[in-house]
Amino acid sequence: MANFLLAKARDFCKTGNASELRLLLDACTAEQIDTIISTKTEGEISVKRPSSSNEYDIREPNLLVTSLAGWYSEIVDCLASYGVGLETHVDVRDLTCDPSNPSYSCKPLIIASMLGKVDMVKSLVSNGTDIDGTNSLGDSSLLEACFEGNYAVTEFLVQKRASLNKQNDRGITGEYK
Repeated sequence: MANFLLAKARDFCKTGNASELRLLLDACTAEQIDTIISTKTEGEISVKRPSSSNEYDIREPNLLVTSLAGWYSEIVDCLASYGVGLETHVDVRDLTCDPSNPSYSCKPLIIASMLGKVDMVKSLVSNGTDIDGTNSLGDSSLLEACFEGNYAVTEFLVQKRASLNKQNDRGITGEYK
């Protein structure tokens, strides 16, 4: 039964059918919802930084992270509203610099901020994700938005009181000097 529910949820996510996804999840138990949203998929999805040609592979993403890479903000809003998977770490590998680079760990909000998807960032924050959470390199969602030059995401995160003084592993903060 869980495999059938997971397959249906993935189909609704791929087609952007948020209303059917919500109906499906509303009919599930809390345990089934957790399984549907948190189960990692085999394989990788590729994303590019908007400000550069850097390409990243996200390994074994869950349904929420897979949806972040798409264009359906209603799907992300639906999944995030259940509060599952918001703090899940996924492995991200930068293919541009050196394909043999080890991967680093990243949360959904950081991925959405890096991709400049302001509606998805708003949805994740409004549903309780840690606004100052970091990836394994110490980069926060605010730093990722700043690195990308994404004013809308940066402005939203600052308005929501994301820490300007939090340093990453290289000593960089979100504060302009």
